Formats: sequence, C-alpha cells, structure tokens
Amino acid sequence: LAGIILPSFILIYEESPKEQVKLNDDDDGSIPASTFLYPKGTYGNGRLKYVNGIPILTVRGSPSEIGSQVANLAVIPASDIHGFSREMFDRFVPGNDLFKSVAWKVAINMGEKLIKNSPDDYRIELNEIANSMDRELIVASNTLFDIKNIYSISGFACSTIAVLPNRSKTGNLLFGRNLDYVSNGSLH
Repeated sequence: LAGIILPSFILIYEESPKEQVKLNDDDDGSIPASTFLYPKGTYGNGRLKYVNGIPILTVRGSPSEIGSQVANLAVIPASDIHGFSREMFDRFVPGNDLFKSVAWKVAINMGEKLIKNSPDDYRIELNEIANSMDRELIVASNTLFDIKNIYSISGFACSTIAVLPNRSKTGNLLFGRNLDYVSNGSLH
C-alpha cells in the first residue's frame, strides 16, 4: 500500500493545454499553465520538490507521521482527482446505476478486508491519510486495482522499480511505482 496512495504522484493532471509555465530554471516551460502541479513544500520530515519537472515526494518517520506527510503534501493538494477511482469504476463496470452502486460497496468491503490483512505500519499510514478525505476513496485508490479481476476490468497495469539497500547510494531500499492505465480524461 505504501507509495500508491493516489494514482498521481508522478503523473500530471491536465485540464486543457493553454499558456506555458516554467517549473524551475532547468525546465523548458513545456507544461501548460492549466496543468495541476503539486505545490513544493515541506511538512514534518516530508518534502515535495521537482526534479526535471517531475514531482518527487520524500517522506520519513513513523507510519503515522508518513501518512500525515503524504496527506498534506500530496493528497490534499490533489483534491480535484479524489473521485478518480470511482469514475474509473463506473466507466469499466458494466450495468445500471443500481448495480454499480452495489458493486462499489462490495468492492469497498473487499478493499477493507485487504487492508485489514496488511501489515500494521501500512494500515496506520493509510488511516492517517484517510483522515484527510473520504475513506472510501482512499480504500478504492489503494485496493481497487488489486481486486479488479473480480469484475474482469482490463486496461490496468503497473511498473515497479526497486533498488536494494546494498545497491543504493543511501544504503536504504528505494521503491517506485507507476500505475499505467487509461486516464479517464483527468490524469495525464
């Protein structure tokens, strides 16, 4: 669960291309002004910065502290995409509104069970993040893509990279994940 709280940490939310803006001195200004950008900042031991135009979120501390850092630096600023998981669900799950409503509740219940079987540290982190928004949407954002096969939803996959501690400059495990799926018109 850690590191996949929202499907947008290194993705850019774009409404429509308009005028260009510069993220930093190294940027060529190729990102439209209407593009969502996480605000640079710090919160506790967490920091959100840009490297070559890509938002990089670094968090550290206890699970509760990490959850609070993620919530304040990434989840709350990205409030426009909080409904993304539900939109994806409604788009890909066949049936009428009543069926989709029941299927959504079933999926959320399955997600809660998946979370209950997660290590304590991840549950604590997730609960801290859930304090910043609608818990159902946090559960969906973190579990829907793992339980998607019950509805035969296609078009979702992900890429992961990990650097083991003995191979990293910091001596720590480095982990990154990119969710690859259709944008539903809100994530680019």
